[in-house]
Order: sequence, then structure tokens, then C-alpha cells
Amino acid sequence: MARLGSGSLSGYRVLKCEALVRAPHKEKATALLERIAAQVEPIMRARRWTVKVFKEMCGNNPGLLGMNVNRGSKIFIRLRNGNNKSSNFKPYEELLDTMLHELCHMEIGPHSAKFYKLWDELRKDCDKLIAKN
Repeated sequence: MARLGSGSLSGYRVLKCEALVRAPHKEKATALLERIAAQVEPIMRARRWTVKVFKEMCGNNPGLLGMNVNRGSKIFIRLRNGNNKSSNFKPYEELLDTMLHELCHMEIGPHSAKFYKLWDELRKDCDKLIAKN
């Protein structure tokens, strides 16, 4: 379990990252979660969003890539290809996009036109942040 942003002045961020406990390469999984959380932190601050726990997803439905529980109480994303014991992680860009998708659920529940418009806005914001670095 990793706590993030102790130096951050804002509560609008990911507060904690958790990789699967019994999966291989837990350190790499935690590092991916922390990298994603750091990348989206400016977006979260601007929109005043807080995610209490950002967790690696486990489960048997490979089509389910992420889930936002209670508008940010927890966000889960599937980091690995195949099963939870895989050391084959999904590409960072795909994981980041899944996180942006789940962040959209902070404001909009159903996958509506408004949802996809917000997702496009977040993608553009994220692209700008990446370009600055």
C-alpha cells in the first residue's frame, strides 16, 4: 500500500494506491498506479476530485477494465493482460486512458454523450500535461 501526495497542499488527488497482494511484480504494479495517479493529479485538482483508494483490479472478466465505486471512494483498474498472476502488464497509455474514463464517472454515471464529451476533454487535458513534461 502506498500513500501519495504527502507534500501536496490539496486533498484533490489519489490518496492511496494498492496493488494486488498475492500477484507477482507487486512493486511494478504499485509503481504503475502511482505514476498514473501523479499524471492525473493536476486534472483532479482542477476539477476538485478526490479518489480515496486507487487499486489494481482482480477478477475473471477480462472485458472489465475499470470500475469507479461511489464516485471515487475506490477506483479499480485492470493492470495486467491475462489473469492476475500474469507479469504481462498493459501499456501505460491504455492504463492512463482507463483511469481517465473512470474519473469521468466522478461526474457522470452512464455512458452518455455528456460522458464521452467529458472523456474527450480529460484526454486533451492529459495530452497537454504530457506535452509540457
